[in-house]
Amino acid sequence: MNEKQETGIRKEKIIQAGAEMIFNALIEPEKITEWFQDEASLEPSVGGKIRLVTLKEMHPNWKLDRDYCMDGTIIEFVPNKRLSYTWKFDDIPDFLETYVTWELEQIKPNTTKVKLAHVGFTGKEKGNFSIESHNQGWAEALDKLAKYCESFNSA
Repeated sequence: MNEKQETGIRKEKIIQAGAEMIFNALIEPEKITEWFQDEASLEPSVGGKIRLVTLKEMHPNWKLDRDYCMDGTIIEFVPNKRLSYTWKFDDIPDFLETYVTWELEQIKPNTTKVKLAHVGFTGKEKGNFSIESHNQGWAEALDKLAKYCESFNSA
């Protein structure tokens, strides 16, 4: 991995849910929209496309200037263990393609260690595209993923 790809965000969280449940929450569009994005599409295979959309009208507190659409291509797909895809805002020429990787390690029947990496930032991105903004967004996303998946254990 080159130096450029090393610039990024790394997070880890223990979630009280099985790896299969968490993986499904990462790949099934109807589940992704429950905890992460307002619209989602994903082709679950290497080379498949992923699109995640944040709608301005759904988040008035965020003071977004418009809808944001992230397009990517799946580069690793190992069910219940690993998902990796490119992350690019096609209408933002200054935002280079970055890489998101989810790693799942089931450590007990209903306990999974989730590792998230988002790498490839230059450090020059600004505003909603900055590494700081993405860092905050991923922290919130991991918390929402945990809450979403753990809600099925208490049901």
